[in-house]
Amino acid sequence: MKLRVALGVLLFSTAASAGPRRALLVGAHEGAPDQATLRYTADDVRRIGSVLGELGGVQVTEAEDASADQVLAKLDALAHGDKSELFVFYYSGHADGSSLALGGTSLPLATVIAKVALVPAELRIVVLDACQSGAATRSKGVTIAPPFDVSARTDTTGDVVITSSSASEASYESDASRAGIFSLHFATGLRGAADEDGDGAVTIGEAYRYAYAQTLRATMLSGSGAQHPTFRYAVEGQREPVLTRLASSAHLTVKAAEEGSFVLFDDRESRVFAEVRVDKDKSARLALAPGKYVVRKRGARELRTASIELAKSDDRVLDESQMPSTPLIRLPPKGGLGSLALGLSAGQYWSELGEEGHLRLMLGPEWERGTWLFRAEGVLGIGAQKNAGLDTPEQTLGVAGSALTGFRFGDVLLRGGPLVGVEGIFQEPPGRPKRSAIGVRVGPRLRLDFALGRNLALYAQVDVDLLVTPVEGKSPFLLSGNYGIGFSTAF
Repeated sequence: MKLRVALGVLLFSTAASAGPRRALLVGAHEGAPDQATLRYTADDVRRIGSVLGELGGVQVTEAEDASADQVLAKLDALAHGDKSELFVFYYSGHADGSSLALGGTSLPLATVIAKVALVPAELRIVVLDACQSGAATRSKGVTIAPPFDVSARTDTTGDVVITSSSASEASYESDASRAGIFSLHFATGLRGAADEDGDGAVTIGEAYRYAYAQTLRATMLSGSGAQHPTFRYAVEGQREPVLTRLASSAHLTVKAAEEGSFVLFDDRESRVFAEVRVDKDKSARLALAPGKYVVRKRGARELRTASIELAKSDDRVLDESQMPSTPLIRLPPKGGLGSLALGLSAGQYWSELGEEGHLRLMLGPEWERGTWLFRAEGVLGIGAQKNAGLDTPEQTLGVAGSALTGFRFGDVLLRGGPLVGVEGIFQEPPGRPKRSAIGVRVGPRLRLDFALGRNLALYAQVDVDLLVTPVEGKSPFLLSGNYGIGFSTAF
């Protein structure tokens, strides 16, 4: 989990002309000794840098794991440079609500805002992706704006503050998207998902409203509480500032047959460019640089995937029906205790006692963690054997446990490992007293799983074991085994 912030300070002047757009983007994955190392700060920096460079015409400078002094030196150098049309300072890392954590050093938030204010630019934006975001919006002279009624309309002067969460809320990273959740949706909005009026330009208000809705939606199931971005400003004027323009890039429109999220990766699936949620029978249009991409869409029971290559000025449409599907498999959450399931199988068993082709049922819980599957089960067997020329009814009742590991081949998983159990054998010979024995089963188990959906799998398994039990006139070490098919469903 990561606590996150986005803070924007926008200042306009009446200058008739200005230089190029510039940005300083800083990522810091280490915080205080008691804070977890962040995984995706560098990815956030590259993602924001890409969209600003491609669609905002911004000259981007990136600084990874710089110290507070190094960041201040860069800001001081910019303060003595030529005037720009736009300057963006972006930070992704840890903070405590009043200062940023940079390479083991601390940089007060007030100092950052003051230093950025000295950079000569018509429009200055500070974006902080860090802890305790709401605290950063308590600036003097700032007015709270309703979440979905924001407007930074100005051609003179003003400031805007955007935070990814309130002062008392957590913000989050997503392992699946390899991103800070707010930063990912903010970047996706800038790529065109936030273009509400379809004019080919994304304003600060449009980007905020989109990021607010998607961040709140994505975090509502969090046990630590949902994440509520906020927007505050004090401005004057008539024009809402545009952050990105979409006309000069390639475009991809994704159309959804069912509600869900499309995720756009590079062709090696090492970077996430955007994640956009699309309603049933609706579409979303994104601006992208020419290149190769992989598009994935996760449904309730399947994962759809398509590869696409965009040339300059391409305007392509990708329909969900064109994306081949693969059934979802059950995987435990990273860092969690694993996933629990209930398995039920039926088959036949045999042993050197003479039973062949008799029915055996097995039912029990399974615990899957990583490549390992641990299972406990109750076992019931029903059959009959020949005894002195007569059929002798027989039942077996026992418990067993197994620990299996193996390899995955697409939707198929092959696993093997040891099986240990205790089993009772009960017979009713015609005209003779009932008899019983207790035995121990020890041997290997082989299992093949086929994914049928997100929480359901079909499996086939084979056991070959030694049944160690005292039986009159026979060795106590008897070869036995069973085979069967079953279903496993998560709970």
